[in-house]
Amino acid sequence: MRWGGRYVVVGFASGEIPKIPLNLVLLKGVWVVGFENRTILEHLTEVARGHRREVLQLLLEERVHPRVAAVHPLRQS
Repeated sequence: MRWGGRYVVVGFASGEIPKIPLNLVLLKGVWVVGFENRTILEHLTEVARGHRREVLQLLLEERVHPRVAAVHPLRQS
């Protein structure tokens, strides 16, 4: 990581929790930021709504192209 970079943690989908050597954080002036999507609405409601609007606008304008790795059918009960 370059000097002044950011290490952003966005959940642990694999179940494995990463470990960061704190000496590198200190020596490189790195920012460590955690992000957990479920609680951002509680703490930053307007910011989260603004982000959602921005992402939807990018999708509508076809400026971003999400990669779909798999499609699974919904089962009817």
